[in-house]
Amino acid sequence: MDGIGKINIWGFSPAIDLQDTASSECEKNINDIQINIDEEAKDDLNMLLIAPADPRHIIKTMARAWRYNNKFLNFYLMETQTSILARDIMLLSIMLDWSEDIGIQERVELFLEIYGNICVREKTEKFIKERAYDLIRTITDYDESKSKLSKIIDVSNLKFRERDDLEFVFKFWRSPKNNYEILKYWDYRLRAYYKRRYDYIENMCDWDYQMKLKPRAEMINPKEFTKWRKTGQAFEVRESLYDRPNRVTATAEGMKEDGLTVSKWGYFSDIVVGPFIAFGCDTENKEYLKTANDFHIKTSKDVSEYNLRSFLYELENKKLYFEKEKKETNNNNDDKDITEESKIEEISDEDFKDKKGKENENEQEQKEKDNKEENKEENKEENKEENKEEKNKEDGNKEEKEKIIKEKNDYDASSSNTDVHENTEKRTEETTKTKKERKLYPDILDHSKLHLLPCDPTYTFSRKFSRFKQKFDKIYISNAMVHRLKEYTTLLKPDGEMIIEMAKFMIELKDELLPEYDKKVMGMANEAGLVLKKGIKLPEVKKGKNVKKSEDTYKRSHLVFVFKSS
Repeated sequence: MDGIGKINIWGFSPAIDLQDTASSECEKNINDIQINIDEEAKDDLNMLLIAPADPRHIIKTMARAWRYNNKFLNFYLMETQTSILARDIMLLSIMLDWSEDIGIQERVELFLEIYGNICVREKTEKFIKERAYDLIRTITDYDESKSKLSKIIDVSNLKFRERDDLEFVFKFWRSPKNNYEILKYWDYRLRAYYKRRYDYIENMCDWDYQMKLKPRAEMINPKEFTKWRKTGQAFEVRESLYDRPNRVTATAEGMKEDGLTVSKWGYFSDIVVGPFIAFGCDTENKEYLKTANDFHIKTSKDVSEYNLRSFLYELENKKLYFEKEKKETNNNNDDKDITEESKIEEISDEDFKDKKGKENENEQEQKEKDNKEENKEENKEENKEENKEEKNKEDGNKEEKEKIIKEKNDYDASSSNTDVHENTEKRTEETTKTKKERKLYPDILDHSKLHLLPCDPTYTFSRKFSRFKQKFDKIYISNAMVHRLKEYTTLLKPDGEMIIEMAKFMIELKDELLPEYDKKVMGMANEAGLVLKKGIKLPEVKKGKNVKKSEDTYKRSHLVFVFKSS
């Protein structure tokens, strides 16, 4: 599949809470959520994620961990390439590392900009370079005092060669010498994919959206979809220039040069589906999913922003995020002006003459009052001049006394100001330290750990099989690694769950191939002794769409398996 690319930098399924797999297909309504915290459950929860392509499941599971229990969360992350692993660490640092004073909304916009755009702002480019320097210290030094993420990231399972590869990726993000011509790479990918149909990209995008993507993800707006297909910009959150290449989207791939294969940086990822599915298809706030005239009021960008805001809010406050409704305030005076009707009256000649006579009388009375006030002011000015001469004599004596008093006060003030200045400097230093050292999420940082695994699955699970055998409560497998399903079942606990990403949003696949893909997955799962978990909440099917029960499986984005009950 040329459009999907060889290396995925984002997933092709919505983010799920690994502790609540029952709602993996359809989010609950936030008004119907009942929280029952099991305080007695304090065992470790071990979760293995194999090639998820982004940290969407980790972020959502961390954010909603307070809803269930106080278990210690162990995430074991394995990606297909070190550049994707470095990208995951960068995106997690935006959500978890609050050492910089950045607001929640700006943090959400920064996350989406780095996540789904091929070009970023100048401000974002500076942030990537500064954060890359901190991540280098996180991987190499592994000192909690130097980086906050060192507390949550465990690099002990990585070989030193792979740590050097991560450092190499972070240095590539910082170095201005290495050119990353993303616009050139994007145009080359488009021309290679569309070929003769390149001049009709808008028509091709409209066909793919209406016939393939819309029946599966109605929340995505056709305008933002076609814009991303043409320009590579999915989340332009601010009205500013996006003219700097987003180096976080870069991946390495072997290319032939003079008869030799040389690994080069480039864009070898998706140009067909888009980054909207991870956070922009469903939400607990059903107000964002409302429609008017069969069109969604909100876009997937709005839903993505809301979901990320809710994750940050729950991480900080451990409460459900109820967005404040914007109350429309109308001024009473404006309403009165609109509602009142102008009245027209007829005036006779006699009434007109009476009004003129009254106006002349009022003018004469006002002139007499003005003359009287002018005479009073002249008398007051004469009296003031006489009083000034007497006051000048008294002021001369007062000035001499005030000079003596000022000299004494200046001497005392100079000594006191030095002490006050020193105290203010100390206070400012203390406030800046507290801002930098503040910990908004102490519970998450203290009750979770991210273990980075080598990118070679044969090395990690063959040589360390005894260590990982029947260790994991949850195992997530992407559709790119589903062919290793039998091997991973040996790592699952008897009461564990295995979540498999399906090909629902792979729009390059024909509809005829989707049932065959699901049959193969079901066959491999049954051979490994797995069956589908019951009680999965499915989204409601709209009227007019006839879906058979046998087709429900390939209408899902995930399949959740458990072992057969013996």
